[in-house]
Amino acid sequence: MITLAMLSPPTTAELLLRGLSVGSMMATVVGMWRMPVSRNAKVATTIFFTAVSGYVLDAYGRAVMLVGFGYPICWLLDAGIAGYVWMMILVVFEDRKVSPLILAPAVLQTALDVTGSLTHASPNGLPYTIRDGISLLLAAHALLLVFRGWRGDLVEARRRLRGPFMATVALFVIVQTVLDSIRRHGVAMDWMPLANAAAVAVITVIGAGIFLDGRGVIFGASRFASPAPGAPAAADEAGLSRLLQAMDAEMLWRQEGLTIGKLAERIGVPEHRLRRLINDHLGHRNFTDFVNSRRIEAAKRVLSDPTQARTTVAAIAYDHGFASLGPFNRAFKAETGASPREWRQREQAKAAGATAAE
Repeated sequence: MITLAMLSPPTTAELLLRGLSVGSMMATVVGMWRMPVSRNAKVATTIFFTAVSGYVLDAYGRAVMLVGFGYPICWLLDAGIAGYVWMMILVVFEDRKVSPLILAPAVLQTALDVTGSLTHASPNGLPYTIRDGISLLLAAHALLLVFRGWRGDLVEARRRLRGPFMATVALFVIVQTVLDSIRRHGVAMDWMPLANAAAVAVITVIGAGIFLDGRGVIFGASRFASPAPGAPAAADEAGLSRLLQAMDAEMLWRQEGLTIGKLAERIGVPEHRLRRLINDHLGHRNFTDFVNSRRIEAAKRVLSDPTQARTTVAAIAYDHGFASLGPFNRAFKAETGASPREWRQREQAKAAGATAAE
């Protein structure tokens, strides 16, 4: 049996830091299941923090001395860690559901690690090189999602909390992947285990504070907030007037790639004030939702029109400001509970029934 007295001071410090990390994450998981957030958010958080715990215990083979028979589980979780980070960021910033497809990158990375082990591949062998390449691509895409979601978030508390934290996690994946690759090429890094343990401890303790203190703000318990009661101030009223003129009369929402910065510049309202106007007075928590609500309403009218029956769903998506069909389908289903095709079939069947009844 291994005791702390048998270990060197650096190794003891590393084990204590990793224990702090795992304890923080398990407390976060328990706390999340008691919070008023969606089941999807709870499942995503559980998967994410469990996987990170596996990474923490598996890293460099030191802390795992105290895990014993749990080593294979830690190893498998560690293998797909970049995929689990990517999954979590999709859930947080894109409101995506946990599904086999969203977990596929983590499963693929794990399969590559298992393949490398079973084939006794060298540390720089093809399976590990491909796995690291996937890690870098996933982390880069995650950073893009974080930035895009941070820019479009209209809730100040979420902008302060979740963007910087999840960006730090994605950057950590990139740095650690590069360092691991360098280490496997024979470069001695005796300082890395303790430095890794310290960095992870800081990130996980801060993350626990954010997730547990956020009370659902991180995920956004609702896509919409209650508009501020009462009439807006004179300055806000003028800004709202310009905003609604641009969005409804000029139909600025048709512009593909419309951002809150571009809209603020177009209507002559500072970006921070425009965020407050849309959130406080129109009740939207996210700029993308605000724009898409108008796009979807216009698309519903086209889909319900029998004379437009030959217009493809893709053509409708592009004509209403969506860059591709996938985001249109997701936004439409989030708004209506049905896919565009299902909506069209249902609404046109109603129209045909009404015509027959006449």
